[in-house]
Amino acid sequence: MLDWYEMRKINGKVVSELRKQVKKRLEKEQGIEYERAMGLSEAIDKYWSAQEQRYQQYKRAIY
Repeated sequence: MLDWYEMRKINGKVVSELRKQVKKRLEKEQGIEYERAMGLSEAIDKYWSAQEQRYQQYKRAIY
């Protein structure tokens, strides 16, 4: 029988390590791929910042 908690924990570590390796490689190369990744990261940060602002406005309107 599979232990889903352990599998999720192990797979999470594997994915985390792969992401770290890819990030290091991209930072080392400083190529187009890195620039695109950084641009995407900034876009995501702006999106969540805007969502947080909308949520705070909504919260103030209700209370």
